[in-house]
This record gives sequence, structure tokens and C-alpha cells, in this order.
Amino acid sequence: MSFKSYGDRIDPLKSHLTIVNHRSDVDWLLGLAYVARFGYPYPGNAKSVVKASLGKVPLFGNILKFAEFAFLTRSWGADKDKFFKALASMGTYSETGNPLWFVLYPEGTRFTEEKQQYSEAYAATKQLAPTTHVLFPRYKAFTAIVSALRDKFDGVIDATFMFEGEEPAIKRALAGRVSTVVHVHVKFYPMKDLPEAEEDLEKWLLERWYEKDKRIADFNKDISTLGRPNEEESDTKFSSARPFHALVAVYGFAAAATIYLFSNIPNGLYFLFASSFGAVALTGLFTAMNIRPSRKGSGSSKKKR
Repeated sequence: MSFKSYGDRIDPLKSHLTIVNHRSDVDWLLGLAYVARFGYPYPGNAKSVVKASLGKVPLFGNILKFAEFAFLTRSWGADKDKFFKALASMGTYSETGNPLWFVLYPEGTRFTEEKQQYSEAYAATKQLAPTTHVLFPRYKAFTAIVSALRDKFDGVIDATFMFEGEEPAIKRALAGRVSTVVHVHVKFYPMKDLPEAEEDLEKWLLERWYEKDKRIADFNKDISTLGRPNEEESDTKFSSARPFHALVAVYGFAAAATIYLFSNIPNGLYFLFASSFGAVALTGLFTAMNIRPSRKGSGSSKKKR
């Protein structure tokens, strides 16, 4: 797997809010791999919003919590107070002198044909033009983040992920099929240029999503519409190896969870059992994908915009 980056160059030493379209079940992993190319302090300073249900997954959920990810249940009434508390905590990053890269997937779920039909129906009820390659964005998290952390971010990065070849997926990665070329188009918007009112922020986000939809449509017809890639930002390569080991580990972790659900194993013993399998499973998955930035260009900390 390899990345090709287009558009604006980003200064990795500044804090940004990044909005991204959601296409695959490994977008979170691709996002971390993308920012990891900038070197320290990434990807540790990259945060995101994830489904609250993921926080309940043994081990993996704990990792997300320790990494200070924000959790949403898709019920704003239930999420609002906890979400703003999480944002307040993230806002303290500026006090450490380290940048914060906050990644948001405003669609709230990955793109599928079935979900696209619901998205079109929603557009019809709002008398809005439908989209074809992206789902309509959800506004609440975006407007909340901008309102709470406007003075903490240098700007908003509008990143559009497009795939040449098969779309990446965990199943394909474990099967050793990771030949995708990931094309990332980046557009930078200074925070001072974003509107203040919540309604205007919603319109601003929707405009970006219409642009994404057209960009992906043009890409699907002719990749060259993206222009020339930024060479120094397009040399990260990934390979796939040892998928069998990862399969054994992942299925072992699933077995641990199943045994717990249908047996009376004491919680203490189960914790040791599941944690061991979980650690091996995650290690196996990353080993199978063998995610390592290439030596050339990795760890670069040059200022870009």
C-alpha cells in the first residue's frame, strides 16, 4: 500500500482540525499512518471521535481511552456534556507546546450503497442536492469542536481519501491483499476564515462535502484531475506479510470473548486470558499489515503549508 498526497502542504508543528470522508473500516488506521510520516510527536498527538461502542471492546477500547479519543453514541442529548469535557481536556495540549491533530469523520459511519440511499432520502427531506460518493455530514460534533477549540487550531484540513484499486479492509489486509494506492487531496482553511454562527458552520461543512463528492467523481473518471502529487509527501509505502499469524491471533481473541460470554470463568482469570489474546491479536494485525513508513522521507518535520 502506498500514499500519494495532493494539494496544500501542511505544517505538522501547528494544531489542526481535520475533516475526512469515511470509506473503509480501516480509515482510522490509514489516518494514523498518514500523520505518522511527520515524525514525532505523531501519531500520539492525533486524536479522533469514535463510536462509544468501541470503548467497550476489551483492550482495544482501553487503548482508545488512554489515547484520549472522544466517544459519541449518536445521541447529542446524551453525548453533549461528556463531549465538551473531552474537548476541554484536548484543549490543554497547547499548554504542553505540542501540536494537536484532531481527526473527525463527519459522516459518522463508513460509506455503503445502502447508507447512501438513506443519505439521498435525507437530502430530499431537506430539499438539498444529493451526493453520490459521500454521505451527508453530521454537523453537531463539527460545530462543537470549532466552537470549543477555535483558538487552539491553526486551521481546518479538508482531506479527501480516494482509493486506486480495491478499497482497503481488515479482511483483505489479513488475507495479504493490500495493493491499494491511497490518494489524499488536502485543502487548508485558516481558522480565522471560518464563520462564527453555528448555522453558517453547517453550511460551510456541507459545501466542503459537495466539493468532496465532485472530487471523488472526477477522480473515478480520471486520476490525473488531482494534478501532480507532492513528491516528498508521497513516498510512504506499506506491505503485507504473515497474514496467517494475524488470523490465528484475531480468531483467538474472538474465542476468548466467546468463552467468556457462554461460561462462568471468574472475571480475574478471564481478564488475564482475554488481555493476553487481545495483545497478541493487535500485534498480529499490525504485523500482518507490516505498517512501517519507508526510510525515505519518514520522520520529516519540515514546515509546510
